[in-house]
Amino acid sequence: MQHNLRAALALLTAALVPAAIHAQPLPIVTVGAPAINCVFATSCTVTVTDFTAPLLGSGFLQSRTYQGQPGAPAAGLWGYEYRIDLTNATPGTWVSALTVDFGPVVGTLDYNGDRRPDRVFVVTSGGLGAVGPTSAVQVGRMVTFRFARPVRAGQTSFFFGMAARGAPRPIRARVATSVNPNLVLEARAPLAGRTPPTGPVAAEDCLPYNPERLSIRDEGAQGWLLTDGVSRMLMLDNRADAARALAVARRHTAHCFIGRNNHRPNRSDYIVHYWRGNPGAVAMSGDDCLGYNPATVNVFDRGALGWRLEDGSHYMLLFDNQADANRGLIVARANSSLCFIGRNNSRPNRRDYIVQYWR
Repeated sequence: MQHNLRAALALLTAALVPAAIHAQPLPIVTVGAPAINCVFATSCTVTVTDFTAPLLGSGFLQSRTYQGQPGAPAAGLWGYEYRIDLTNATPGTWVSALTVDFGPVVGTLDYNGDRRPDRVFVVTSGGLGAVGPTSAVQVGRMVTFRFARPVRAGQTSFFFGMAARGAPRPIRARVATSVNPNLVLEARAPLAGRTPPTGPVAAEDCLPYNPERLSIRDEGAQGWLLTDGVSRMLMLDNRADAARALAVARRHTAHCFIGRNNHRPNRSDYIVHYWRGNPGAVAMSGDDCLGYNPATVNVFDRGALGWRLEDGSHYMLLFDNQADANRGLIVARANSSLCFIGRNNSRPNRRDYIVQYWR
């Protein structure tokens, strides 16, 4: 199935260069908790979902999401809050900016009670934090929060946030730190205006592991094994492929699959890999990646063949059913390149020795 994937996508053309995109300052207002919750719920109580990504040792970037309830000013909308917690971070480190792929920001809500519409709020009382962003600027889909006084090791920022119409999805945020001005971390942001998948979505099927325990082992004619010391995670054709798989796996904390429960005769062709946790810049010399436009990918029912992930008329991946295809679509829309390890192997069961990752 993957044999001619490169040829199938080779005709992908670069997107047309858009007209100049201007920077749009987003005014910031200060609010208190729990009063800010009243914008999203008449009870002034919201049920939140938190996601954290490790940052600068034992610090983390927190994404908090919740949905506006019926009767509230933000009914049907989604609230997104972010917090940079460096309380236990590596001494001497700091963060000066955060950029998220957010998309349209709702600008009709009054967060601070002055009867004027706002776009960005910072929770400076009734909650955690000592440092807040001093500016928020949107360029295209990207919103950048800057701290005139950086968040330093031993500190945590206030929660700061916005509202959007789209539901949460995994994205890769960019953090400017004292160590790396373009550190990439996983965060949560809106679906960015794309139509959510229609129909069922398969549950995530992820196997967590400790990246520090990963190793590769030569198993002779069978190939090279990637293991965490407990599980047989992957088989690779040769040492070079195994070393590359090890490098990718060490940048994450869970190996995920789509379609492992399919019963097709060519079962491997309908299994898709991706990785979760601690996503960093996984680009390496010699990567075998196919770029695509995440704004144009979608899934289609192709009858007995199954469901296909396609970018326009270009075929990318196969799935056994609609639920698997929709899970694949969510992963594809959160990335822009589909990468492979081992596509040049010539084993009889060739597909079993091919690993996928996304970036």
